[in-house]
Amino acid sequence: MSKDVCKLLLKQKFFYMENDKRFAQCLYYKSAATYKYLKNTLELRLPSVSSIYKWAPIKFILPETNNILLSELKHLFKDMPLSSRLCVLTFDEITLKKDLTVNPLTDRVEGYCDTGAERSNKIATSALYFMLRGLIGSWKHVLSYVLINNSIKVNELAELIIDNIKVCQEVLNLEVVMITCDQATTNVAVYKHFGLGPEKPFILFNEKKNFLQFDPPHLIKSARNALIKHQLFHSDYGTTDFNVVRKVYDFDKNQTVRLLPRLTKYHIDPNNFQKMSVKLAVQVLSKSVACALHTTLKTTPRLFENDLKYVLPTAKVIEQFNNIFDCLNCRNFSSKNTYERPLKINCKTYQYLEQSLEFLNNLTILSKNENYFKFIKGLQLTITAQLEFGCI
Repeated sequence: MSKDVCKLLLKQKFFYMENDKRFAQCLYYKSAATYKYLKNTLELRLPSVSSIYKWAPIKFILPETNNILLSELKHLFKDMPLSSRLCVLTFDEITLKKDLTVNPLTDRVEGYCDTGAERSNKIATSALYFMLRGLIGSWKHVLSYVLINNSIKVNELAELIIDNIKVCQEVLNLEVVMITCDQATTNVAVYKHFGLGPEKPFILFNEKKNFLQFDPPHLIKSARNALIKHQLFHSDYGTTDFNVVRKVYDFDKNQTVRLLPRLTKYHIDPNNFQKMSVKLAVQVLSKSVACALHTTLKTTPRLFENDLKYVLPTAKVIEQFNNIFDCLNCRNFSSKNTYERPLKINCKTYQYLEQSLEFLNNLTILSKNENYFKFIKGLQLTITAQLEFGCI
C-alpha cells in the first residue's frame, strides 16, 4: 500500500495537504466509480466530490482557447506515449436557454455572443464546442467553445477549425487524425469551403493530412428518415418502399413468436424527438428486419398484395445499410461480426466499404427535396475518409 493511501486511512481531521488533494484528484479522474467505492464502501478518508471540484485549477473557461486550460492539458499530455497522442477533433452545437447572469469571478455579465476575439450585444442561443478524444487512449477533453446566436458564418467556422488544429499540433503536441461533426447546414457548407468530397476527404495542415468525416450515427438516422419518407431506387436492386416493413410489423406484432420482437410503433412512425434516437434507427435498418422481410415473403406472400415487387429491394437496401454501419462502428478484434472489427488494408471490412461506394453511386432518392441527398454524399465522404485513413 502506498504512503499516500496510508496517510488517508489514518487521517482524522478534515484538512488535506497539497499531496492529498493531488492524489484524490488523480484517483477521481482515473475512475469516479473506484473513487466512490473506496470512499463510501471501504470508508477510506477521502475528500468529497464537491471538494475535488472546488480544488480544480480551472474554475471556469472563457470562450475560444484558454491559456489556463491549455497549460493543464499540456501538463496532462506530456507523459503520454506517441500512440495515445493520436486524437479525433469533434465539434457540435448545443442549444442554450436565453439568459443573462453575472459571473462573480470575472465581474462581467455572461450570456452574450462571444467568440473570444469579439463580444456582441446579442444574447447567445447556442454554444459551439470543440472536443478532443483519444483514438487509442481512453481520454476526452473539451478544447474550446464559442457562444453564438442561431448559427455561425462559414468562414468563421473554418477559421475556428484551423485554429483548434493549430493548438493541438503546436501547443499540446497532439496529432489530429480525424475531424467529425454532424450534417448541419453550416457544417456541410464548411466542408465545401475546404473543397472536400469523396475524391479529397482531408485538409493539409503543416504537411499533415487531417481527415474529415460526418458522424456515422447521424448518417444512419438520415438514411432511416429517407427510407421512411421516400422511395429509394437502386439500379441493381430496384425500388424500395417502407410500407412493406409496416405490413410485416402489423402482421408480426400479433403473433406469439415474433420475427421482430424489438420493433414498436415508435420505430415505424417516429415523431420528431424519436427521429433523434440512434437506437431506433439502427434497429429499423438491421439485419433482423431484412431477414423478416425475406421470411414473410416466403411464408405469407399474400400479405404484400400489390407491393410484392418492393419487398426484395427494400430488404437488400436495409441489409446494405446495416453492414455499412457495422463497418463504421468497429468494436474489437475478436468481435463475432467480422464487419465490426477494426479496419485493415484488404480485410473483409475494407473490401466491403469499397463495394459500398459503388452501391451508393447507384442509389437515388425519388424526391425533389435535395436535402435528402445530403446523407448519400456524406456517407461517401465518410467511407472514403475511413478507407484512406486505414491505408496510412
